[in-house]
This record gives sequence, structure tokens and C-alpha cells, in this order.
Amino acid sequence: MSIRRQTPIVVGVGDIVNRSRRIEDAVEPVELMLGAIESAVRDTGLAPAAATALQAEIDSLDVIKCWTWPYPDLPGLIAQRLAIKPLRKYQSSHGGNQPGLLFDEAARRISKGESTVALLTGGEALASWYRLMNAVSACAAAKRLPPPNWTSLAEEVTTVFSPTTRELSASALPGKWTASRSDADGVDLGATHNIGAPIQVYPLFEAGFRAYRGQSVQDNNAESAQLYADFANVAEANDYAWSHGNKTEPAQSIGTVTKKNRMICTPCENFRYGIDSGGQQY
Repeated sequence: MSIRRQTPIVVGVGDIVNRSRRIEDAVEPVELMLGAIESAVRDTGLAPAAATALQAEIDSLDVIKCWTWPYPDLPGLIAQRLAIKPLRKYQSSHGGNQPGLLFDEAARRISKGESTVALLTGGEALASWYRLMNAVSACAAAKRLPPPNWTSLAEEVTTVFSPTTRELSASALPGKWTASRSDADGVDLGATHNIGAPIQVYPLFEAGFRAYRGQSVQDNNAESAQLYADFANVAEANDYAWSHGNKTEPAQSIGTVTKKNRMICTPCENFRYGIDSGGQQY
């Protein structure tokens, strides 16, 4: 006999962006996540009493592991601050695929009757490390770690994690690459060949997908540039996009190598890389 599945629905969504450049405005990731969760609860449109009751029914909490501040138990901290007792508290590994993956898994659990109300959150305050001198790294440069009013940690934090400069070793990566028969057991190919940062892996995906589809380099470049131009148009109209308010680059500019749009790693130019240095929560 087939089991009747429930239909999962999204009842609330919340986003927060902190664009301030001042150290005193460096809000730590957990506070921004809690603010985004509060916004998501308001987004349900429920009356205050009903919204409070819904929050109390959260039985599943998934959190993306934070790069900015290495909380020892981020799901536990969020559950404590929200005064909820979810049966499932899970922190994922780092990865841009994790929000979509955890969202899909949460929906599957609801459809199977394993969960009733699921909460997914994550966020960073990395803007300072690269361009905007916004949060943690600005405080590091000013020798003011931890930043004012941030959660204290047992371990000392003197730098900010960067996905492009992390040590590529078996202990640093969330999982080992599958070794070929010519490799010794347990060898991490990413560490062996010094390949594993996003600026290296994304071009590998792009080149492999192009070859699989039998595209020429020129056709692939034109198609990819147009795709990113479409993304830019969406961001231009989205208040929560990190690049909101900036000039939108057309496909021709995105796909053309210039001094400003330098080649990072073939076939990806600067304009075609995602920004991992924002201060965004969801």
C-alpha cells in the first residue's frame, strides 16, 4: 500500500544585508541570522500569537556552517536564542550547494511525515575581508578581535577564513576526492595537485560541461556570458542582492577580457565569479 505524502510549502522567507563599512556596525553572523528568521516569521502573515505558536513548532533546524566566525555549536545557539527545542539540529559543511541541498532534504522529510515545521538558515559577514572593510577582518586589522559584542569563543581568532586561500589537505576538506587506480589509497587529489579552491573548481566544471555538450569555446563563452548577464539583471532589481544598485554589465562586457575583467582561471573571467565576500543572511 502506498503511503500518502504531505505537500511541503514555504510559509516564510527572510533576508538581511549589512552593507555598513564601520567597525562599530559589524553585526555578527548569528545576530543577522536571527534577524532574518524574525523577518521570515513576519513574512508568514500570521497574527503575532499564531506566529509565536508556529515558531514553537519548529522541529527541524538546519544551519550552513559559518566561515566568518567559528561557532562551536551554531544550531544549538540559534535554538537557544529562539527558545525552541527541535528534534533535529544539524550544521552542514561549507559549500555553495548546501542551501539548496538542505532545503530539498527538509522538504523531503516533511513530505514523508518526518517533520512538521523546518527552519533553514545561514549567513556570513565576510565583506570586510575583501573590499568593504565591513566586519571581522576590519577588526582584525585594527587588532580588535573579537569585534564589539560578538560571541566569545574558546579558540583564538586572528584571521578570517578565505575559501581561496585555505590549506588544501585531507584534514581541511570536508571529504576526500575519489582516488584513481594509479593513486595510493587515501590520497587527496585536490591537495596533491593544489586544486580545490572555488576559482579552480568552477572552471573545471565549466570546461567539463562544455566538452560533454560538444560546444566550442566561443559558443560556451557567449552562452555563459548571457546567463550571467541575466543574473545581473535579476540582482539589479533585488534589494537583497549584494550588487544591488551597481551598474549592470551586459553579456558582451562579461564575456570580454579587459583590465577590469581579468581572466581568473580559463574559461572564467572576474565578472563571472560569484561574490563570497558579502554580509548576507537568510
